[in-house]
Amino acid sequence: MVFFRDSEVNTGLDKRKELADQINNYEVALVQEHLGLDLYRSKNKSKNQISFNDLTLVEQLNYVKYTLKNTEEACKMFDIVTADEQASVACALVQKIANKTHSLPKEFTHKNEFRAMLKLVQKQANKLDTKNLVDTLYSLGKLKKNLPQENYLQYVVGDLVKESTRRIEQLQQMEIAYFVKGLTNLHNYINTHP
Repeated sequence: MVFFRDSEVNTGLDKRKELADQINNYEVALVQEHLGLDLYRSKNKSKNQISFNDLTLVEQLNYVKYTLKNTEEACKMFDIVTADEQASVACALVQKIANKTHSLPKEFTHKNEFRAMLKLVQKQANKLDTKNLVDTLYSLGKLKKNLPQENYLQYVVGDLVKESTRRIEQLQQMEIAYFVKGLTNLHNYINTHP
């Protein structure tokens, strides 16, 4: 019986050692995962050295969504990103700007950089994913009071609406709601301009 008891104790000890090793391996993997998320460590640059060019598209979009501070930074970011990424980043910037309308300088929507964002979105509308397209149209609807009264905007919105209606069967219910709300907000604006 003593032999059985020693074996049982050893088995319990082995199980505890195995569990401790598993926990240690999990902790190491978790630390490595978090170190991989550290942008500065992964790019091997300090906060002052890193620029928008160093970011991947996903990192750029996350930066716009969570960290973007003002319209000047938005313009700087738009100028720096590569041509392949510009349409997605331009949509994200327009959407972010629309959500900050209370702090938006009135003259910003009249700037050439904002026009360039909208024209790029217009030109690349057929390459945008449906959610981005609808969200951008909705955001323009939110910006309607701040939008310049210029003819180019009618064409931008018109092309976004055409592309959205072309994909109408693919839209989810929530996307349809945002699409309709964007159209409702822009309807009077479009009808009052030649």
